[in-house]
This record gives sequence, structure tokens and C-alpha cells, in this order.
Amino acid sequence: MRLSHVLLALALITCSLTAGARADDAAGVDLRPLWTDGQSARYRINQIEVTTAAIQGLGEPQSSTVEINVEVSWEVTKANPDGGGTARMTLDKITMKMTAPGGEAIEVDGRGGDERTQSMNDWINAMTGTPMDVTVGANGSIDRVSGFEAIKSKAGDGGDKLDEDYFKEIAMDLAVLVGGRQGVKPGDTWKHQHDSDHRLGKIAYDTTYELKGVENIAGVPVALVSRTSDMKLTPEVPDVGDEAKVDIAVNECKETSQVMVDMSRHEIVGGTSDQVIDITITISAGGRQFIRTAREQTSSQIIRLSEK
Repeated sequence: MRLSHVLLALALITCSLTAGARADDAAGVDLRPLWTDGQSARYRINQIEVTTAAIQGLGEPQSSTVEINVEVSWEVTKANPDGGGTARMTLDKITMKMTAPGGEAIEVDGRGGDERTQSMNDWINAMTGTPMDVTVGANGSIDRVSGFEAIKSKAGDGGDKLDEDYFKEIAMDLAVLVGGRQGVKPGDTWKHQHDSDHRLGKIAYDTTYELKGVENIAGVPVALVSRTSDMKLTPEVPDVGDEAKVDIAVNECKETSQVMVDMSRHEIVGGTSDQVIDITITISAGGRQFIRTAREQTSSQIIRLSEK
């Protein structure tokens, strides 16, 4: 499927999910990762995170933006006949653009830079170009990732959180549909739970998947799947000593996604997701209170650029 067809498919997701797409196969579809040896694809992931924060009584809210673009290669090195197998995942290219509340923008891509961007360029160079082996279960579960240790070593002090779970999450959103099985019909649902690190603490995801239907897009059968996550954020409260007290209240924490699966290759061809985390931080010290609100809105897209 060419990129133009993928973009068309993305445009059709909203109306397809709203109208209730129908599957051509009344017996249901097989959403397992049924691959062939050597099957490969390249993906682009775009993520835009907008954080709006304010301190009560101290001016208007201020917004900052971080945009990340990642190109990833995925190659099946050993396919299991019942689904899943082993794939090689490589982060080929990463670019970042950070925009401060005042509008100043900084872009990094791993090349050059100054003191302000050196640590981010080092992180990009550590993350890119190192292949990792991903073991995938018959139901699309990401069972194991190996080879990330070299990335962690290259990242130095910046690699503290680059553990196996970190790379499992990347693989989980890339080429596989977690929880895939045979005989799935429109309206069928299934669940998946996992935990994730966040700079605010730990997030427990309780995700419900639903097959909306199968559409024929540009001559390819594409399964449309919605994904809704109830998220429980357990904040990591900073240690401010005995002179102050910090309370963090979670006002909103949720994610909604749509995923498209190429049924001719049993791999993800594209998808979108929107996540919101809204918190209030109250610091009490010396008989006074400082209240800070922060709302983090993250929009992500994944598009398959090419396939072999």
C-alpha cells in the first residue's frame, strides 16, 4: 500500500468507525500476526506533546511543545506458523523540535548542536542504528526484547529508563496488534493491561480493543480497530523536606486510539492516538499554598512508509 493510500485510509477512519464498518467475512477475521520469513516494513511515528501549565494567581497559562519524529525498520527474521515469531527492530532516524512558552524553538537530529542540545543529540545517537530482536507471541504480545543493552550503554547517564519495558512499548505500537486472535467479528472486544513509566510517575493502562469492521482500502483488506485506555497515574511525589507538603491530584487521565491492520500481511499499516493527562500540584509551606495546574495533550500517528 503506497503512502497516499495510507493517508486516505487515515482520513477514512473517523467516518468508518462512526458509521460502523462491516466485515466481508461473516465467520470473522484472523488478527494474529501471521507473517513470513523476511517480511519487512518501514514506519514513521510522529508525536506532538503540548503541555499547558499555570500557577494560580501568577499570570496566564504558558504552553510548550515537543514534537518527535521517528523512522523505524521492522523485519521478520523467524515466523512461527501459528503466529508471531522473532523480528528485528531498528530505530533508523529521530528528530526532535522543542518550542518554549516564549516561542523559541530548538531542533535536534543527532548532528552538531551547542551546549543546550548536546545531551539530546547524544541521546538520539545512542538510540539510533542499533538493531534489537523482538520476540512476539501468537496473540501479538511482546514477550521479549534483546539488544537494547547496547543502546543503554551508549546513552550513559541518559539511559536510566531505557530498560526492556521501554522498548517493549515501542514494539507494541509498531507492527503488531496486541491480543489478536482468530474468528474476530465486528463488535467483538478484548482487553490488555500494562504499566508504563512517565516523568510524573507510573501509569497503569487498562485497554479495551474493539473490531469495528474490515474495509477494502486501495485494494487491500484493512481491519479497523478502536482502542480505549483507562489510565491510572500514580504520581511520584518529590521530596521537598519537612518544611513543605506536596499533594498531586489527577483530574483526567485517558487515551483513545484507532489502529488499522493490513490483513494481507497481518501487520499494522497506520493508526492515531490522543492522550490527556491533567493534574493539579499543591505545595503547602509556611502557612501558604502554591497551586500549579498542568495539562499534557499528546497526539500520535504511525504510518507504514514501505513494505517488502
